[in-house]
Amino acid sequence: MMKRMDTAVVLAGGNSKRMKFNKQSITIGGRLIAVYIADQLSQEFDRVLINSNTPSLYQDSPYEVISDKITGCGPLSGILAGLAASESDYTYFTGCDMPFVNLTYIRYLKKQLNAVSHMTGGILTTTRGLFEPLNAFYSRELTAPIMDQLNLGYRQFYKLYGRAEMLYVPEDAVQEFDPDGLMFVNLNTMADFEKYLFYGDYYSISAI
Repeated sequence: MMKRMDTAVVLAGGNSKRMKFNKQSITIGGRLIAVYIADQLSQEFDRVLINSNTPSLYQDSPYEVISDKITGCGPLSGILAGLAASESDYTYFTGCDMPFVNLTYIRYLKKQLNAVSHMTGGILTTTRGLFEPLNAFYSRELTAPIMDQLNLGYRQFYKLYGRAEMLYVPEDAVQEFDPDGLMFVNLNTMADFEKYLFYGDYYSISAI
């Protein structure tokens, strides 16, 4: 049954405007951050892909790199590319700026999907009343709706969620998995970067 969810994709795109340097160049323990995250995910998934429009960065990486077919449309472009490359019913997606991988929570998401007898659009988390589009599973059945949406020029995730039956994990159910609130930390600004450095006893982080 778990073979339905044996693929993960690390989205390594974005303009990094607020960070002032390319987030893909961040390294953890001497590895590019997307590779570091992929290494963690490889403990849970048989196949891990990195989605990047600068694949030359990963020429020494052991992971397959895929690029967007429709560029300039944000994370939805990466999800579309990941679903097209995946052979799984459901594919897990996270971002290269989300370094706190929680394998226990990922297994919980898988369990929730397996408890549903029919295919859904996927499963994601709500925090502070908002959808968390990453650290989430998406169904291959969303490939066509995403393509249609991007062709119409709509990049917003909420428009996609309105077109498919999604499973949602409420914020209060997340606390036991993530008491420090790290799973959805994004390195979007230098302040976020400094917040991440606070956990230096656990991680070694730098930028090329």
